[in-house]
Formats: sequence, structure tokens, C-alpha cells
Amino acid sequence: MQVVDDEGLIKRIKTDACNDSLKELIGRHSGLCYKVISKYLVPVQSRGKNFQDLISNKDYFVYKAALSFNLNKKTKFSTWLGNYVRYKCLDFLNESNFLSVAQPKEALIQINKRAAANFEDEFNLRHKKECVFDVLLDLKDQRIPKIYKLRYFTTYPKMTWKKIGEKIGVSTQTVINLHEKGKRIVKIKVKNF
Repeated sequence: MQVVDDEGLIKRIKTDACNDSLKELIGRHSGLCYKVISKYLVPVQSRGKNFQDLISNKDYFVYKAALSFNLNKKTKFSTWLGNYVRYKCLDFLNESNFLSVAQPKEALIQINKRAAANFEDEFNLRHKKECVFDVLLDLKDQRIPKIYKLRYFTTYPKMTWKKIGEKIGVSTQTVINLHEKGKRIVKIKVKNF
């Protein structure tokens, strides 16, 4: 039986909504999650919050970290996950509307429902973006897909029109005009989004 690395599991989670891959990823990294979360025991309790609320969200944290992990960057998933869990712990300390856990079983059901809904939303959005990009790649003027890729597919926050123009060697106004042309073509070709 071939062992799949973290990146392979994440690809399956993102593209195929593979539950087995998610379970494997959770199994591999639960220890790291517990280790990071345990560092927040004293601050959580000193603020009168329920530490179990953090623990019960461990699987959800792994899931969300997998969805947000950029496979193209030279970062290990464990590093990304550790930072993600750290930020979620800090959010928990600073927010009053974090998931409250009355019963562990109910919390798992709630987490699984939330994870499934978020995964479906992410998957649908990714599919729509891919459809748009496929339409753009078929255009004669290949500057248009480059503009869309730089604006929507590579960085956050969105790259400015000026920076895109500098990257592809055209004026800011040309970038905006090409973007609008691409938008008109996509609207015509893709009717049911």
C-alpha cells in the first residue's frame, strides 16, 4: 500500500472532497493540534472560557487549514497548520461568538455540518473559477487570462490594475479594458453560474 504525503491528501480533499484523505490528515496531525491548543489552557481558563471548545474544534481546524493551504508555496503543511491553530486560539481568546460546546457529540455534528457546507461552497467556487478561466484560455488575446490570473487566482489581496499592467507591459487603462472585454465574453459563454 502506497503512503500518500500530506500534499497528496490535501489535493484529494480540495478536488475530490475525499473524506478518507481528511481522516488520514487529521490522524497525522492531531498531536500537533493538541500541542498548540494546550499552550492556551491557562489564558483560556483565566478568561473564564471553556477550554473544551477549542479541543472540540481540532478536526475542523485541520480541515480549514487544508483548504487554505497553498500547495505551490515551499511550506510544510504542519507549519501552516500550527500557525492556523495558533491564530484560531487567539481568535477564541478575543471573540465572544466562538462555537460553544454543550455536548461533544452535538459539537462534532455541528462541526461536520459546517465543514461539509464550507467544503461545498469552496468546491463550487473553485469549479466556477476554473470554468471562467477555461473560457478565458480559449481567447485569441492571451493577455486577458494573464490579467484574470494575476487579479483573481494568485494573490490576496487582489493585485492592483497598475501592478498587473507593469507585470504584463501595458498601461493601467489597457488592463481595465481587457478585463472588461474578458468579462463580456465570459457572460456570453457562461450562462448558468
